[in-house]
Amino acid sequence: MTPEGQVRRDAQALGYAGLLPFAAGALAPWVFPAFANAFLGWLLAYGAVILSFMGGARWALAMTSPEARQGRLFSGLLAAVAPALLAWAMLVPEAILPIPLAFRLIVLGVGFALLLLDDRAGARAGEGPAWWAPLRTRLTIGVEAALAVAALRALTA
Repeated sequence: MTPEGQVRRDAQALGYAGLLPFAAGALAPWVFPAFANAFLGWLLAYGAVILSFMGGARWALAMTSPEARQGRLFSGLLAAVAPALLAWAMLVPEAILPIPLAFRLIVLGVGFALLLLDDRAGARAGEGPAWWAPLRTRLTIGVEAALAVAALRALTA
């Protein structure tokens, strides 16, 4: 296997493994209703961490982009920082920021969708390996499904 193939395989394996906590956090509140809010809070925290992490990946891609080589990097870096700020805002305690849990989960989903759109635009501009955008799309579909199931549960909890 080529080094590029190995990197792709490893990224896919770890990416799909990263969906497991999303699936667990989305399904556990339905299976264990007495602990629904605990599981939903755990999923919110995990989702915020991963959204921040993906913003960091976006930062790395922006740093190596054609725009960076031309000294036009601010918008790419801003797009990379925005996911972490959004994720952090969704973790602010409800006593300070009175947003229901279901809405917080939905906002995370919007953040993941917007980040995917930015990643796909970056891929069209030549950022990252060719397999990056298709993998991100598949992983984001999994994340979005989990967050939707969890938000539905939060509305009924």
